[in-house]
Amino acid sequence: MERGRRDILMARRIGRGQRDILTARRMERGQRDILTVRRIERGQRDILTRKRMTRGRSASAREGETMDEKKIERGVKEILAGIGEDLVNAEVLANTPRRVAAMYAEFFAAAAENPANALGVVYQEAYEEMIVMKDIPFFSICEHHLLPFIGKADLVYVPKDGRIVGASKLARVVDIAAGRPQLQERLTSQIADALVEKLDPHGVLVRIEASHLCMTLRGVRKPGATMVTSAIRGRFYKDEASRAEAFALIA
Repeated sequence: MERGRRDILMARRIGRGQRDILTARRMERGQRDILTVRRIERGQRDILTRKRMTRGRSASAREGETMDEKKIERGVKEILAGIGEDLVNAEVLANTPRRVAAMYAEFFAAAAENPANALGVVYQEAYEEMIVMKDIPFFSICEHHLLPFIGKADLVYVPKDGRIVGASKLARVVDIAAGRPQLQERLTSQIADALVEKLDPHGVLVRIEASHLCMTLRGVRKPGATMVTSAIRGRFYKDEASRAEAFALIA
């Protein structure tokens, strides 16, 4: 009988031990579940944080916040290292990356701005004949080689319902559109579209002539060569006589 009681006690101890093991396992699983949930929550918070930061960066860019000059500096350091650090002196290695970053920040200060915003102030005047602003000097940066193209822009528009803008605003449209990595073809269209967007004129004609350093300093090396592009909207597109008159005025 005594041995039987010992067996019963032993069995009970074993049963309690197994229950304790099961309880411990359940607790471990519970803790793992809690940790998993916390990781998921942290992940979700991280995703939300990244989204907010992305939205914030986008909003800042739209508001014209300065670009990441430190990243540009690091890139220029890599360029100098690729060229050969032994070919440039210590002052260049130390300061040129900063100078180049500041230069690009100046070049592209209005890169996020809509060129049409320059035409925010519109006047009313009983005038519906051609208005011409010619020989507007500009430069932009070719997005293919990051070298400048330099030239002049001519703008012609025919007001509708007396909507006109100040002369300086036409030049400002050119500056804003040019102040980003560009192609001459796109630049020409963006200027014309900005005038259409804000003024809704009877017609718009934009002509740009520019010299591209990416083909005068390298590649085919043809100094003196220029490229001409035009963008034609509204009446000038439909009416050959009006188009010919506009081109004659800016010739």
